[in-house]
Amino acid sequence: MHHIRLISSVATASALTMVLAGCGHSTPESATPTDHAAATGQAAPAYTPTIGAFAVVPAAQLQQQKQDKVASCNLDAINGKPATSAPVLPHTGTTTFTGWAADVEAGSVPSEIKLVLQGTSDYVVAVPTGMSRQDVATANNNPALANAGYSVAANLSRVQAGQYKVVLLFDAGSKHLRCETDKKVSIQ
Repeated sequence: MHHIRLISSVATASALTMVLAGCGHSTPESATPTDHAAATGQAAPAYTPTIGAFAVVPAAQLQQQKQDKVASCNLDAINGKPATSAPVLPHTGTTTFTGWAADVEAGSVPSEIKLVLQGTSDYVVAVPTGMSRQDVATANNNPALANAGYSVAANLSRVQAGQYKVVLLFDAGSKHLRCETDKKVSIQ
């Protein structure tokens, strides 16, 4: 009986990983700031947000995989404005989400996060990290966190109207991490 539950858990985790890997996957428009610019003292080029689109994910699939909760992330800005309230976003538009994510305890940055809009239905977009965030490295006294930033210009056309909380999911080694941003958005 124990083997059946273990196989079922592994199968569920594998299915969730495949669904999330394919949903809303996006490709970076540009590379992260170059090491050459940092080495020569020149200003790093501006970070161009990744282009992506939200895709629906059944809520049950997000809940089946065990996730450790962490508080090492933030959604700093929505469309270039501080993400302090619940902005109303048009269903037909593209919205830029900018912030950072890291496993501060382990001193590592995931290569990719899943930005999830969690509501009646859940929507996800995959976003690479790598944007320079020296402020995160300084605040945590760890230079390994200097590229913990992310930015994505995500198409909202598949997202139903409603209120959503913003959650970040990412892997750190063998751990599956969930970071609650305490931010909300309203889609109209």
